[in-house]
Amino acid sequence: GHAWRGLRTRRWKYVVLDGQPWMLFDLAEDPFEMNNLAASHAHAGVRRELHETLKRRAIETHDSYEFAE
Repeated sequence: GHAWRGLRTRRWKYVVLDGQPWMLFDLAEDPFEMNNLAASHAHAGVRRELHETLKRRAIETHDSYEFAE
C-alpha cells in the first residue's frame, strides 16, 4: 500500500518508496535483484544520478509524487 516510483535502464533498476528503504539493483551483475545497493557508498553517484533523472521525468509528466532526498 505504499506509493512508489521507479526507473529502469539497461543496467540499473532504481525504486523509491514512501516510508520504505529505496532499492537499487545492478541488473548486469545481479539479474535476480538479490543485492540492494541503495545504501552502498560505492554506488552513491549512480543512485544520485538515477534519482535526479526520476525527479526530472516526474516534472516532465506533471507527476505530483513528492520525492524525499
